[in-house]
Amino acid sequence: MAALRVDGIAGCLRTPRGGSGRQILVKAGFGEFHARLLTPRECARLMGADDFVISGSLNQALFGFGDAVCIPVIEWIAKNYLNRAVEGYEADDDRFEHLVYA
Repeated sequence: MAALRVDGIAGCLRTPRGGSGRQILVKAGFGEFHARLLTPRECARLMGADDFVISGSLNQALFGFGDAVCIPVIEWIAKNYLNRAVEGYEADDDRFEHLVYA
């Protein structure tokens, strides 16, 4: 069984274990279609690990990247949400420095 998205949004990388399927690229149009599996290197690039040294079997490599945390996404969240939340929290603390607690 395979799931095919046609909305232009990429699904997540999933592991080839536990009943999940491998990631398949499908190119269709003009009465033709072609399908192939993503390579471990393509999975590494999608996860932001372009220079990662991949060793082991195909399944081990795909398992390592499937269901993993995507580095560029975490960097974006940290920059756009976490840093602002911490800066806002620190700014709130500064407003109360003049208060004296007995």
